[in-house]
Amino acid sequence: MHTFEKFTAPEYPQDVRGAALVGWLRVAPEDPKLAAALRVLARDRNRQVRETALEKLGSLHHGVDVSLFRTLADSDPDPNVAAIARDALGEIEGFTKK
Repeated sequence: MHTFEKFTAPEYPQDVRGAALVGWLRVAPEDPKLAAALRVLARDRNRQVRETALEKLGSLHHGVDVSLFRTLADSDPDPNVAAIARDALGEIEGFTKK
């Protein structure tokens, strides 16, 4: 997991960072460092990294992320980010109701 974490740093190209997130999620979805990294990357300056992080964070179904997704869904100026946040919010809320 440390290898994946290392490649999410800003000095790596966006494609490498996104692939590292995908790999990390596949091998250790319960790793608390993954969720923490995704929350940080959800505010990344790179749009592709940001969108990937939000999608992956939503797939973890953590109730603690509802307020982040609600804020982004309601006020993010990027319509794609807002849409991802709305989708993630719906997924989390649907998952927690089961």
